[in-house]
Amino acid sequence: MTLLGMIITMSAGCHSGRTYAAITLNDRAQMYAAVLQELQHESRADWVVIDSLLPAEDIDGDVKEKAVRELPISRRALDAFLAAQRSPVDRFQSIALPSEHWMTLSVQRLDSLRAAVRAGITAGTTSRGVRNDAFWQQWQRRFPGSAGYVILSPASIAADGVTAMVHVRTACGSICGETQLRRLHRDEGGAWRTTSRLTLSES
Repeated sequence: MTLLGMIITMSAGCHSGRTYAAITLNDRAQMYAAVLQELQHESRADWVVIDSLLPAEDIDGDVKEKAVRELPISRRALDAFLAAQRSPVDRFQSIALPSEHWMTLSVQRLDSLRAAVRAGITAGTTSRGVRNDAFWQQWQRRFPGSAGYVILSPASIAADGVTAMVHVRTACGSICGETQLRRLHRDEGGAWRTTSRLTLSES
């Protein structure tokens, strides 16, 4: 097993036997395509994909219970997903994106845009109060028309082969963004779609 987010079983009836499923690059690309196309449809705009895996984030007990109820997902599956994210063994692969239509940006370039704003504050050319606004002004000049950026986790697929989970972070402005856990299902035609989601944070 080499991929980060291999989860144990989703809720019902899979607590014995093999609990992990191998995931192909094609499966991962299709899951990413589903998430990105849903984001595009919801926002009516394109997104820039950061070419780095989503950093691990622990969630507290209350949020875990909410995830179990609302996704739904077993406690074992959720704990396994989060534990895997804390022990990353995977790298971002741009080939897993659905097509060349999606713009990518290195995390180093993202950091350099932020650093330019910080340098402006230090030099006195940018006020501290408009730091975030200044970053997004630079962003819009660099990526006109984009909604913002999205960072994805490696997709995790359950032993049933048709249930998956992806952690998604979006940023679209100084007070616009969220992180979500998304539960996906693959239909008989092989297409993935989000069936439930849990918002972990938003601004």
